[in-house]
Amino acid sequence: MDDALGAMIEPFAVALHAVKRAGVISGKRVLVAGGGPIGLLVAMTARTFGAAPVALSDIVAARRETAQKLGADIMIDPSAKTWRSRFVRLPVTALMSSRGFRCATGIAAGI
Repeated sequence: MDDALGAMIEPFAVALHAVKRAGVISGKRVLVAGGGPIGLLVAMTARTFGAAPVALSDIVAARRETAQKLGADIMIDPSAKTWRSRFVRLPVTALMSSRGFRCATGIAAGI
């Protein structure tokens, strides 16, 4: 096994476990708090399990950009000054529901 692939097994296992703990997420909105390696894997795994839209919140712009490239629908900058400016990319379909996110999953870091 390639070393790089082997190094991804544990973070992917953590992401898969987080998504499975969330229950059935197909067709549900998912919010991932944190865009580090595990958060990005959670977002990708949630998308694979049918979650839509998938939102990712992170204060680091590069992490939000990576999440967007990996398929996240909504990027949220929690450090933005105004509420409206926190949503870096928000699809029209996400605005059509006022119910917010039904399922929130992610790993809190640095607590």
